Amino acid sequence: MSEPLRRGGRGILPDGARISWSVAEGTRGRRWRAVTTFDGRAVRGLLLELDQAGRPTRLEVTAADGLLTLHPGPADDGLHGNVVRPAGVDHLAFAWTPEHVLFVEGLPLVAAAAVHRLAAQAGVGEAHDRPAVVVDAALRCHATTCRLTRLGGGRWRVESGAAAIEIALDPDGLPADDEGWPLEI
Repeated sequence: MSEPLRRGGRGILPDGARISWSVAEGTRGRRWRAVTTFDGRAVRGLLLELDQAGRPTRLEVTAADGLLTLHPGPADDGLHGNVVRPAGVDHLAFAWTPEHVLFVEGLPLVAAAAVHRLAAQAGVGEAHDRPAVVVDAALRCHATTCRLTRLGGGRWRVESGAAAIEIALDPDGLPADDEGWPLEI
């Protein structure tokens, strides 16, 4: 059995923001943490937990607009949570199945988790439409469909409405274009 994955990294996002991230595998799955900064100021924070099959079990996003939490119900039949804002709480509930994916605009690590799960099934040039819940920059959420297209090797395009990103992953599902290092010595 190989050692559990424990890595950190940093990169530049398409809008010029910097992202610093860590990922650690354990008995329950994978946990991603990240922070994005722009001009030296923290803009957003991320916690994404995945089960052993790579399905999301918890998403938390911290931004100037509030604190978002989403997680599937125990029967994987609904996604629920809330956004805590200065003006109050927005309660969230969406349909959810094992085929659903999450997409957070401006945080490509969430898309990376979705395509990493799909990588074994998708050939180069194939596009797969998946039901999705999308979180925008202001932490507004909506149900839609995302298209995940394997461009070649570890390169992918993820589209949701007008939002689209291209990402490159290494065989472990980590951002291939980012600088990385081990979390442990």
